Amino acid sequence: VALGMRFAAIVAELTGEAQAGLAARTTVLLAGVGLPTTCVPLDGDAVWKVMARDKKVRDGIRMVLCDRPGSAHLVDAPPQPVLERALERLCGTADPNDLVGLREPPT
Repeated sequence: VALGMRFAAIVAELTGEAQAGLAARTTVLLAGVGLPTTCVPLDGDAVWKVMARDKKVRDGIRMVLCDRPGSAHLVDAPPQPVLERALERLCGTADPNDLVGLREPPT
């Protein structure tokens, strides 16, 4: 559950659903109570197959994302590149120079 919470926080930041810092705050809180905050590298294809069986799946993977602590909403099918980047960050395999969000830059 802790890894799923952190994954969702990373996805929320990458999609612009949450402000930068939510994933870091989530990580600190989870680690503070002794829960895991990272994992071994995972096979993305295997993860997506498991996620596709989740009870929230309808026309793609849906996720519950927080925009800030205490406020959550259901998001339909985050883009696959966002999910892949979030998994890389969760597992510690992301390029540290490539951790910016995938949302459109402000104009």
